[in-house]
Amino acid sequence: MLDKDYGNSELMSECARDMQRIIAGKEVKPNQAANTAYAQKLLDFIRDNEENLNDEAVGDLMIYFEAIQPIIIRNMTRNINEILASEGNISLGGQAAGESILGMDAQMPQPEAPQGMPQAPQ
Repeated sequence: MLDKDYGNSELMSECARDMQRIIAGKEVKPNQAANTAYAQKLLDFIRDNEENLNDEAVGDLMIYFEAIQPIIIRNMTRNINEILASEGNISLGGQAAGESILGMDAQMPQPEAPQGMPQAPQ
C-alpha cells in the first residue's frame, strides 16, 4: 500500500486504534489529523463488520465519523492551500500564496477615471 494512495500508515494505525476503543465503549476524541483516507478506513471497517458489531457500536462509530467531518474539511483545505502556495497560485482563501489581501490590493492596478473625471488622490 502506497502512502499517497491510502494515506499515512501512522494515521491508518491511529484509525484502527480509535475504532477499537470506540467498539470497547471508550470515549475517543476526534483525531485532529483525520483525512479522507482515515474516514474511508472507518467506513470500510463499518461496512465490512456491520453484521459482527452490535447496534450501539455501529452507532458510536457513525457518530465519530460525523464528528471528524469538519476536521477532514479543515485538513483538506490546508493541504490544498499548501499545494497551491508551492505552485504560486491563489489559495482557497482568495489570496495569492503568502500575500495578505492588503498586499494584493496595493499591487493591483488602479482603474482609470472616466474621461473628464478627476483622478482619485493616491
